[in-house]
Amino acid sequence: MTTECLVKLIQDLTEGIITPADLQRLEAELMQNPEAMQVYLTWMDLDNLLQIETSVRKHARTQVIPMERIIHRQRRKMLRTASLSAAALVIIGLAILALFHIPENAASSLTFRTSPGTHFTLTHDASDETTPAGMVMKEGSRLSLSQGTVELTFESGVSSIVMAPAEMTLQSGNKLKLNHGSAWFHVPEGAEGFQVSTQDLEIIDLGTEFGVHADPDNYDEVHVLKGKVKVTTKRVRKESAILSFGESRRIDSIGRLKEIPPAPETFLTSLPDTLPYIHWSFDKVENDAFQAQGNHPDLELSSARPKKADLQPLISKGRFGSAVHFTGVKGQQLQTQLPGIAGAEPRSVACWIRTDYAPDKGTDIASLIGWGYCQSDSKDTPENTIWTLKIGLGGYPLIVGGPHHVGTTNLADGQWHHLACVMHPPETKDGPTRHTLYIDGKIESTRTTFNTEQTKTLTDHPLSTRVRIGASIHRPDTPPIVFRGDIDEVYLFYGALDEATILNLYQSNRPLVAPNPLSTK
Repeated sequence: MTTECLVKLIQDLTEGIITPADLQRLEAELMQNPEAMQVYLTWMDLDNLLQIETSVRKHARTQVIPMERIIHRQRRKMLRTASLSAAALVIIGLAILALFHIPENAASSLTFRTSPGTHFTLTHDASDETTPAGMVMKEGSRLSLSQGTVELTFESGVSSIVMAPAEMTLQSGNKLKLNHGSAWFHVPEGAEGFQVSTQDLEIIDLGTEFGVHADPDNYDEVHVLKGKVKVTTKRVRKESAILSFGESRRIDSIGRLKEIPPAPETFLTSLPDTLPYIHWSFDKVENDAFQAQGNHPDLELSSARPKKADLQPLISKGRFGSAVHFTGVKGQQLQTQLPGIAGAEPRSVACWIRTDYAPDKGTDIASLIGWGYCQSDSKDTPENTIWTLKIGLGGYPLIVGGPHHVGTTNLADGQWHHLACVMHPPETKDGPTRHTLYIDGKIESTRTTFNTEQTKTLTDHPLSTRVRIGASIHRPDTPPIVFRGDIDEVYLFYGALDEATILNLYQSNRPLVAPNPLSTK
């Protein structure tokens, strides 16, 4: 129950106009919410003081008190006394019952379930002697997602879909701390007052559906999809506002709420049946662009169009349906508005390729897919801020983005080959990045040419290149190297796929992901 609603009920009680139903709501709130009881007692003390002061002042002016006022006060006093007595009796009764029976897992909790391929860690409050079994969070429990998606179901009926990377703590049955992540919330009737706290925002639901983007390295956002929310910033300005359907705000550096375009499409509203992914089949063309399929919220940013060349001459017969054919001409590279996957977050890409171009010196054949911020085109500059899967000198597959991993199979034989790469999350915070390369469904042996810092792909730099297909990643003022050959069925998964899933992609070209075992601590 919101503070405004609580105060309204207390006012109706003190005025003697409260309905039986509202009286029952008030009593229930007082019994289960100590903070509400404190507000109630404070309000009653203030009301009694005002009544005494008013009575003294009026008595000083006149000794004649109308009988109607006396009767009204008596009725009001009787109702207040009866309400307090009833509440006190119920509270005392509950306290007595608690002495005889303490229910197991009495603290507020929620249950959750995950999409296939999700990796998570669940930890519980060390001071709590009762540890719930299975996929259950109690007050103080923390859930961390390194990849995948989770669906939360609160006891109040509130539901949420949270996409990795994410970390959250259940602070009470009515409040979730979202330290990091993108989350959608649906609050049903009767559960108003549900709260979400981020590093920079306090959000109180007023009966609604809303989404939150929380990122410690960026500015938090709230998007109202239905109803209303009250949002307050935690920074210097402590600005507060009530937002309605279609309104969105982002906090700035000093705590102001800046209006931003609504983006409901950036939130998942149901649990997907795979890891979030985007797929370019090159079979569907609209508005002079190849349209993508998939279940990732950024799907609308994924249309791929040539930088300068006409699209139709690039379409060729593919491994499945149509493919895109590159001849090395600058301007043929396919551009999207998709930022790509940032930092050291896990990722997987897969595609079919065919080429017979394999120079032994000079430049690489070019990237198949890549993104990020190219700091410099100098070979002496670390390349950990970009990430690309490419065909290198001699026709050998090459991964760039932290350590350089080079395959041992020459793919420039003019035949179709399925190429896949999985980037695993670091085992420690600053640990090395590990990649696994697959060719035609099998793990490829690789050699590491040199080591750089951990992969830290920059996707939000002003000069970052969005996801590009068929060309290398260079600075904006440097022409890219365009691929020579055919590319088909490009998949980008937001997470690390296992060997069985890569094999399935090779065999059936379908994004099936096996479920992951429960991981708790």
